[in-house]
Amino acid sequence: MTKYTVLLTCLVLAVFSPAIALSKTEAITHRIDPQKASRALAGEAGGQSDVELIAHAYALRNRGTLRGVYGLNAPHLAREPKSTFLRAESAWRAALAGGKDPVDGRTEWRSDYDLKLMARRGETPRSAGLCDPIKIGSTTFYRLKK
Repeated sequence: MTKYTVLLTCLVLAVFSPAIALSKTEAITHRIDPQKASRALAGEAGGQSDVELIAHAYALRNRGTLRGVYGLNAPHLAREPKSTFLRAESAWRAALAGGKDPVDGRTEWRSDYDLKLMARRGETPRSAGLCDPIKIGSTTFYRLKK
């Protein structure tokens, strides 16, 4: 083996071995900054029960991105008490730890309020590309239609 082959092999292993060691879920969730995830969860479900907050955390973990998550920049976050952020952080850690996924892989959600607004506009979850609903508290979780 030439020294270039050895160098190339070392480079490939250094770059790709961490990604190979991670499961799909771990690889996805490592892309989401934990502080931003907690902030998004506080904005989305901070006023809801722990069960609903954890369901949101699993759906966010399943989604693998903060793109399109209203809660990340929700105006009411400035008024939320520290306890809301601590609960959200705890829910995010629980979702990362794994266990039974309460939303069974679903990645999208709509609150009862969101669903009322959609209905007023003549839209349905199905017309928005959402299917296979499961309701937890005041939120319905969905899969995206393929």
